[in-house]
Amino acid sequence: MTCAAKPSSPGNSTLPSINVQLTPILDVVNYTGINGELAMGIQFASNETRLVLPLEMANAPSAQYTTETLEAWDRLGQLKLIQSDGTGLDSQPSRFWAVQRATQGPVTVRFKAKPRQTDPDAMVGPLFDIRANGDGLLGSTWALVPLPPDRTAEYQFSLSWNLKHPPQDAKAAWTWGEGPAPVTISGTSVKFLYTFWAVGSMSAYPGDSGSKPLSPDYSMYWLEQPPFYVDRPVSSKSTAHSRIGDLGPGALAGTLLARRS
Repeated sequence: MTCAAKPSSPGNSTLPSINVQLTPILDVVNYTGINGELAMGIQFASNETRLVLPLEMANAPSAQYTTETLEAWDRLGQLKLIQSDGTGLDSQPSRFWAVQRATQGPVTVRFKAKPRQTDPDAMVGPLFDIRANGDGLLGSTWALVPLPPDRTAEYQFSLSWNLKHPPQDAKAAWTWGEGPAPVTISGTSVKFLYTFWAVGSMSAYPGDSGSKPLSPDYSMYWLEQPPFYVDRPVSSKSTAHSRIGDLGPGALAGTLLARRS
């Protein structure tokens, strides 16, 4: 179950831009992965580390891209990426990519992620990984999107979904808003990455039956019917989210409830 909030602040056009578009992959009926495209209005020097992705978070594996599943281009053509593994700023084992030459113009990164294969013995913990759930996929942005390693720099982020090929009832939701149209926020990479998303044949509360939200900044989405009445826990969680929201912009965080299978 994913809880999404409205963006806490509009985009800031004076900041460098990082735009992400995600496209779910289907094999006729099943969601088998996600193609991602990352467009950055940022310049990089030769041999500068340009991207980082944690290899795991709380013992949950990330997409763990290689140079075969992650590629980059700029105005001059494809960029040669130098891949290395090490420890990230948050002390997590991480994978880094540097560019062999200085970049010119906007940089585009394309990546392909597959859901984690889980079983009853999978580690219990926060669902930071990417998983199949019901008729869709869910996970954390942290496990999916590689970003520049600077955690203090601010950017204008946008996240959108390409839902042209999935079933007509497909929806996409992210902590900061519902897709497929771009949802824009401004802030550091922490504000962008420490979020959750879901895509597929989802139900929502409030839905299309005229139900009213219990909080103007809060909605709920789920890929599988949970074993409780959705409108009852919404009230308490909505109140909690509203109180967290009083702490300041960006304090609302997504929560997730999914079957461990």
